Amino acid sequence: MKITGKMGICSGKWFLLLTTFCLLLSVFFIACSKNKEHEHHNAEQTSEKYYCPMHPNYISDKPGDCPICGMKLVKDEKKSVSPESSTKQKEKKIMYKSTMHPNEVSDRPGKDSMGMEMVPFEVEEKPTTAVKGLSTITIPLEKQQLIGVKTAIVKKRDVFKTIKTVGNTAHDPELYFAEQEYITSFKTYQKIKDSSQAEAIKNAKDLMESAKFKLKLLGFNNEQIEELEKRGVPDEGLLITEESENLWVYATIYEYDLKYVKINQEAKITSSSVLNESISGKVITIDPVLNPETRSAKVRILVNDKSLSLKHETFVNVEIKIPLGMVLTLPDTAVMDTGIRQIIFIDKGNGIFEPREIKVSEKINDYYIIKSGVSEGERVVSSANFLIDSESQLKSILQDMSGEQKHSH
Repeated sequence: MKITGKMGICSGKWFLLLTTFCLLLSVFFIACSKNKEHEHHNAEQTSEKYYCPMHPNYISDKPGDCPICGMKLVKDEKKSVSPESSTKQKEKKIMYKSTMHPNEVSDRPGKDSMGMEMVPFEVEEKPTTAVKGLSTITIPLEKQQLIGVKTAIVKKRDVFKTIKTVGNTAHDPELYFAEQEYITSFKTYQKIKDSSQAEAIKNAKDLMESAKFKLKLLGFNNEQIEELEKRGVPDEGLLITEESENLWVYATIYEYDLKYVKINQEAKITSSSVLNESISGKVITIDPVLNPETRSAKVRILVNDKSLSLKHETFVNVEIKIPLGMVLTLPDTAVMDTGIRQIIFIDKGNGIFEPREIKVSEKINDYYIIKSGVSEGERVVSSANFLIDSESQLKSILQDMSGEQKHSH
């Protein structure tokens, strides 16, 4: 009987412990469930948006008063926060460029203006919604008309860069004697190169190479040196002799424009005091060494003056028009250049304007050549963009303030 009593007491203790454990487990699950419901409720609350009826551009994620006019904010049933919008990563985009004209860029494969296949390359772009300090805004059509909003379409254009500079017609005895020296040494080498006089052959070749090097310092290339060898005489136009139709114009091309100038390009020569009309010329040589004081190089242009109007040392205007091919462009008025970044506003339709950071290569006349950030066919704001920028900045500041207030609560 005593053993039976002890067993009853033990079984009662085990039952009590089991009951207590089950009760604690139930409380734990109920607490977890409530916590999840609370988090879900908070998530729903944070997804709600409120706006001011008088200032629709001000949006908050909690109810309250408009900081601009003091009116009660109204819940917007249509707007919600997309988790993906805040976690967008940088994307790589494939672009295509010309091997002959690096400024000729396209977002689609194909051929360049010279008929050659364009090669692909990758560009890393920032998400279009992540422009620091700016936000997408909505402007009613009436307000757009009031502030003078105008737009333009991003498209490809056949772009020409025009270099305008000054020069003078000149005699160049240094170049004349350099040509004469090379021709003499070349003829001498040709006469004795097949002889048995090894020392004489070596000396003649050294003289010829030295004269050739001097010509290259003056801007001659191998093709021009070969032409000089065939001609066999130096250019008499480099000296002050009898009047001739062929004259040399020496133009000053500055360092930042030199990359565009190539031999055999056409040039237009004008002189308001001497010439009644422009005459054409061709770039013959480009000095390979810059003038350290002016950061410029001398370009020699051979012109044909049939009227014999130009005299030596006449000052002239020089214009070289250089084709850059079909490139993606947008008006210069559409780009807001802060010195650190270039900003444009995309017209998304229905009064929505999206800020976009882009990369441009250079300005040609009234257009910027686009490197990345915008595609052909997109519509950009070309007028009143400073007013749109101000409103976009204001909205971004208000959104930041709203986010800080929410964080403090």
